[in-house]
Amino acid sequence: MTKELLRSCLKQDFYTTNKLKLSDDLFESEQKEIFQIIRDSHEKYNKDLSFTEVKSLWIVNHPVATHSEKEDFQTALSHIERSEDINPEVASDIINELWKQEWARKGAELFLRISEGNTDAEQALEEHLRKKEDGFSPDDFAEAFVTKDIALLLEQASDDHRFKFNINSLRNIVCGVGKKEFGCIFAVPEAGKTAFVASICVGPEGFVHQGAKTLILVNEEDGGRTMLRSAQALCGVKREKVRENILRIKTEFVDLGDRFEIANVGGYDFNKIEAIIASRKPDVVCIDQADKVHIRGNYNASHEKLRALYTNFRELAKRQDIALLVVSQASQEAQYKTKLTPFDMENSKIGKAAEVDLLIGISKHPKQENEEPDYTRFLSVCKNKLSGIHSTAVCFLNHEISRYED
Repeated sequence: MTKELLRSCLKQDFYTTNKLKLSDDLFESEQKEIFQIIRDSHEKYNKDLSFTEVKSLWIVNHPVATHSEKEDFQTALSHIERSEDINPEVASDIINELWKQEWARKGAELFLRISEGNTDAEQALEEHLRKKEDGFSPDDFAEAFVTKDIALLLEQASDDHRFKFNINSLRNIVCGVGKKEFGCIFAVPEAGKTAFVASICVGPEGFVHQGAKTLILVNEEDGGRTMLRSAQALCGVKREKVRENILRIKTEFVDLGDRFEIANVGGYDFNKIEAIIASRKPDVVCIDQADKVHIRGNYNASHEKLRALYTNFRELAKRQDIALLVVSQASQEAQYKTKLTPFDMENSKIGKAAEVDLLIGISKHPKQENEEPDYTRFLSVCKNKLSGIHSTAVCFLNHEISRYED
């Protein structure tokens, strides 16, 4: 059947339609060389090819070929020339099936290498399974093309499709974050990173109350602490009053159902993070802390690894159709500032900031010795591809109930 396929590939239109799933691996011996000539010629000449042209190109490219090699090539080409024309749709279906078989064979080889202790093969297999790296049918790319419907584009870009921040001063700068968008919140030590996440998720008018199914993934402190702070933010209850309000808190949490969940993911790598997200199908995901998520591969420096990780986070948001917010640390120098920039992120240079749609830095006044804590918080919107506005919102951390308030 491969003879008929190669005959069909002489037609420019057929080759162009199916080239994403055509590869050397579908053919053997001399047929492989013939396919390579056809492939390269279509890319160069952009026209239908004849058998005479294929033969001439082979001879030119093999000036010192032996008589036996010439005979083998001519025999293979003659078999193709004598084969029958087949319907282009049938030929395309055959290519799809052959590609699936070859893709499965490669997958089986990688599984075998893993069973033999080859650690590099595991990453290759994950990429193989997720991306189908050796080829795709044209239909696989239908969703990649952007609509030209201007009214629809305006609707998609509207803030109406974003989950809004429930801090007025922040919302005046950037309304919120939408599906397929990726944001990062970074903060100085003891600024209230976890309280910020709890507040925007379940505080008054938070994501959950806007109808978003929200998932917080915790890989630093135990998720139980985050759940308790979320309960305080949800109900407005001080820590020392939680026990006496436990029935009320239980009732309000039960009312949330599976619209709000927290999971401990300490030790999870990136692929396992994506798997848990895919299993819960949320609208909004917050990861605290993102930089501790393990990603496979070899990197020369930590900032290179972090940039690769954040690139994967950006693709994750699009692939899983979620609004993704991750939490990171600010550098030591940032603790003396009330206005932060992307350069104040820890261990990133500019790599992490380059990958996000939205970057918010949380800072505070430095604590002076013998002074009462100052719970004023500065939210520096230092990268904003969503609204284009860069400014600093001033608000207050009500630490007793884990809420950020104007």
